[in-house]
Amino acid sequence: MTALVMAFPRKVHSVKLYFDSRVADRTVRLRLLSSHKATKAHLDPFRYGTFAFTGNSCVSRFVGHSPTGRVVYDGGPMNCRVRS
Repeated sequence: MTALVMAFPRKVHSVKLYFDSRVADRTVRLRLLSSHKATKAHLDPFRYGTFAFTGNSCVSRFVGHSPTGRVVYDGGPMNCRVRS
């Protein structure tokens, strides 16, 4: 099993993950780190999400969206190759 943990600026509310093999593309809704927890950790609040999958794959691109679906972040194509 592979687990992904992602952190994004507050303006990103969901992220679409594109995979280069058998794993289906997936949209992950992000959670906001509370102001209390952020202050305690000496961080600015940010949004975070997790996703787990099995199989041999990697993320080939990720795109962040606002609550209205507007693209607010695009990681661009990633150099991703799956080894068998």
